[in-house]
Amino acid sequence: MNVRHFRIAPAGCFSPYGHMKRFLLLLLAANLGIIAATAEQSIWVIGREGISHTTLDESSGELGETKLAASFNGGSWLTQHPRSPILYATWGRTEVAAFRIGPDHSLELINRIELPAGAAAHVAVDDQGELLSIAHWGGKAVTLIALDASGAPRSDGLLTFEPRFERAGPRKVQTQSRPHWSKFTADGNHLHVTDLGGDRLWTFKVSREPLGLSVHSEIVFPAGFGPRHMDFDPTDSRAYVSGELSSEIATLVYDSSASLPSLNKIYATLGADDHEPENNTSEVRVHPSGRFVYIGNRGHDSIAVFSIDAESGTLTPVERESVRGIWPRNFNLDPSGQWMIVAGQYSDSLTVFAINEDSGELTFNRQLKSVQSPTRVLFERN
Repeated sequence: MNVRHFRIAPAGCFSPYGHMKRFLLLLLAANLGIIAATAEQSIWVIGREGISHTTLDESSGELGETKLAASFNGGSWLTQHPRSPILYATWGRTEVAAFRIGPDHSLELINRIELPAGAAAHVAVDDQGELLSIAHWGGKAVTLIALDASGAPRSDGLLTFEPRFERAGPRKVQTQSRPHWSKFTADGNHLHVTDLGGDRLWTFKVSREPLGLSVHSEIVFPAGFGPRHMDFDPTDSRAYVSGELSSEIATLVYDSSASLPSLNKIYATLGADDHEPENNTSEVRVHPSGRFVYIGNRGHDSIAVFSIDAESGTLTPVERESVRGIWPRNFNLDPSGQWMIVAGQYSDSLTVFAINEDSGELTFNRQLKSVQSPTRVLFERN
């Protein structure tokens, strides 16, 4: 017998039409004798003690028991191989590690690679499963690491590249290039890199044999913007960059056929009455529908919500929702777009919000204080 999975949203989070649609689906399932089962998302979190595992019940937003799966001296970022059950994580400040995911959500260390350029902030893997990119916030460099056929990083396949640095910015951390995030294009031929220190978004041409990076294009942001992270809309026609140092979000027009972004407009993430001079933005995420974009405010300790005009791309502020924790360094949306989980780095908290599918607004659901200094929430790819 085939088993269908239906998601039932919590009351108050969706439109009446959405409720009617779900009711009819459930009624059809009952008439056909199909068993409705609750869907559960597998989640990985990296923090001070290492990598932990938990689950999200998609019908209620409840988080399952949190278990430490790999114990080590923490890290800042975590990502997954596009096809294999392998996680890549920063290990301490100077290494990157690969772990194999077991059927019981255990983690087996495959290997660790010493990084040549110091403190790493972010790890990305290409869609081909052949390369890792490491953004070194502290080492003013980007490192490429070749992966073998099994997905393990190769110690003999490293390239470290330093982006050009032309000017010191007005903020005290802007005395050197500070790559903070990277992402390969779908074909793996280009790499986008945010440079917080240089107020730039670099796009590099990627060479694989031999490994190499060369400048394809660059965007120069206003001095002191401090580009941290970037995310794309579902059509790959627009992108959004968090300005860590200016508490702003930039909208970009993106030509995916040429891998060329161009700066469009910049918006404040705080209101005129929000007096948080030490605020830093953090993560930026586009809703799977492409209708909303979310950005974290560290200091104000909130998530700023914007609606996106489908035709013009103009952003309209919706709300700034308190995360009920301290220092939301990272957050992520579940693949269905129903839930957001926010990692409060200084409150040791994972906070769950329901997402209104019509307005994009966040409704507090629950909070767990179960991971020490969480810095990255990752929904496991099936």
